[in-house]
Amino acid sequence: MTNSALRAAIVSAVLSLSLVAVSVDAQQSDVLNRVNPLIGTANGGNVFPGAVAPFGMVVFSPEASPIRKDRPIAAPGGYEYRAEKIRGFSLTNVEGWGCAGGSGDVPIMPVTEAITQSPSGDFRNSYAVGFTHADE
Repeated sequence: MTNSALRAAIVSAVLSLSLVAVSVDAQQSDVLNRVNPLIGTANGGNVFPGAVAPFGMVVFSPEASPIRKDRPIAAPGGYEYRAEKIRGFSLTNVEGWGCAGGSGDVPIMPVTEAITQSPSGDFRNSYAVGFTHADE
């Protein structure tokens, strides 16, 4: 094999591998675009959208204000997609039926306004802030 033939074979192999790498990268991004981390956060799914290590002691996730006035919490998991207010971010969230009240013991909400009343006075709305899903 001559030097020019060897060079052509090497260039051809490198170009072929480059095209395969681009194809694999495009397939991976397509699969990642199909993931919806909010599945189960509405209509009784009782799932929260927080990141958790397996068997983790800290389960950081937003705590939503209830959308129904007769409910003490938004959902057993602490988050309801249809809610329009976040009342804090808690470190104790659980998923599934039978867990109502077992999550969101101490929601943490950074505020820049003066604290004029205890958050426990109206835990559903005190210092809760509105949000929208438009920018997600």
